[in-house]
Amino acid sequence: MATAWLLSAERSAIAEAQANLNAAQGRNRVGLATIADVLQAKTALSQEQLNLETTQGNLQAARGGLAAALGLPANLPFDLQPLTEPLPVRTLALSVDSVISEALRSRPTCRLREPKPRRRRSPFASPNPPSFHRYR
Repeated sequence: MATAWLLSAERSAIAEAQANLNAAQGRNRVGLATIADVLQAKTALSQEQLNLETTQGNLQAARGGLAAALGLPANLPFDLQPLTEPLPVRTLALSVDSVISEALRSRPTCRLREPKPRRRRSPFASPNPPSFHRYR
């Protein structure tokens, strides 16, 4: 959703850069601006156009990633609708926790054992270290 809003902002930035270019060209025609001012305005417009292309690419990549995560073809065209109300994240988290707790109560085999800390071994240590005996 944020990328879609960013597209709108990039389009208005392009319109503003185009207006600045038109103004610079008009000032240059009447001798109030140099060619460097016109070229700077053209560069700003080109940069905004590049930003729009980059944002559109990011939007397509995000859509493809979401589609793939849902098991759909990555090139499937779709749009997301904005949320009309906030998601009940706390309620959902509590219900997930209660389902997990119930699963652990009803099926003790679901419990995972606590992992034991592993000792780091030297990469040079052999699996059968030599025994050192004290000689008397």
